[in-house]
Amino acid sequence: MTILELLTRKLSHQLILPESLIEAVINHQWKTAKEATHTCNTIEFTNLGTLMIRPRKVEQEIKKQTSLISFLKKKLQENLDEKEISKYTTSLKNAQFTLDFLLSKKENI
Repeated sequence: MTILELLTRKLSHQLILPESLIEAVINHQWKTAKEATHTCNTIEFTNLGTLMIRPRKVEQEIKKQTSLISFLKKKLQENLDEKEISKYTTSLKNAQFTLDFLLSKKENI
């Protein structure tokens, strides 16, 4: 059982509300928080606290993504079958997207 399922089930019993409603609220909060990270450096959750994006963590993740991109580019130059090429290409696109996001956050911190 995942944390989401456990939380949904407990809240559903405590509040006497359908699990689907509880899950929808949790998913909405998660989606909103995730979208807010694109424009804000801090996110405040009522009664839960504040999430802050730390410059040091951003720098570490930039280094990690940069080395991952380098590794994936080298792998794509090897003799691979179509399935592996597709897998590494998708991973490369995701790593590049993450790196672009982190670089934009670095500028705003």
